[in-house]
Amino acid sequence: MRYRMPTMDEQHTRGYVEHQLRLAGRRQRLFTDEALIQIFVQSGGIPRAIGNLALTAMYHAAAQGKDLVELDEVVAAAKEVI
Repeated sequence: MRYRMPTMDEQHTRGYVEHQLRLAGRRQRLFTDEALIQIFVQSGGIPRAIGNLALTAMYHAAAQGKDLVELDEVVAAAKEVI
């Protein structure tokens, strides 16, 4: 059986990322507004692409010792996963 999830708009993309972070135990803000907008733009609202892009951006931020994922990390992540 195959199921294709519909794409998300910008608001749902933000909610999806924040929900996944809450499920993982994160209560504080992790992504800047600009980073979340860029995740939406680069992923096209596709749930799997949103997750892959957010995760890779978090790796980039962690590698630089940052506590907040910013636009630059999402741009770098998009070059790798999209």
